[in-house]
Amino acid sequence: MAIYDAFVSYSHAKDKPIAATLQSVIQTLGKPWYRRRALRVFRDDTSLSATPALWPSIEQALAQSRFLVLLASPEAVASP
Repeated sequence: MAIYDAFVSYSHAKDKPIAATLQSVIQTLGKPWYRRRALRVFRDDTSLSATPALWPSIEQALAQSRFLVLLASPEAVASP
């Protein structure tokens, strides 16, 4: 069962502003006036709380997402 419509993966060093804008656009594109958002998007800055089980939380969110949106950049490739 998908909880999120999209999971956004990106480099914090390079693509953070682009990821935030992309999340906003995806959530509001085609949104009826009476709904808060059109789609649910997972992005770590807005969807995660501080927890010792950070990596398992990310893996779970990815598994519960319908689509993966990857912002590929040289910085993203170099990121662990």
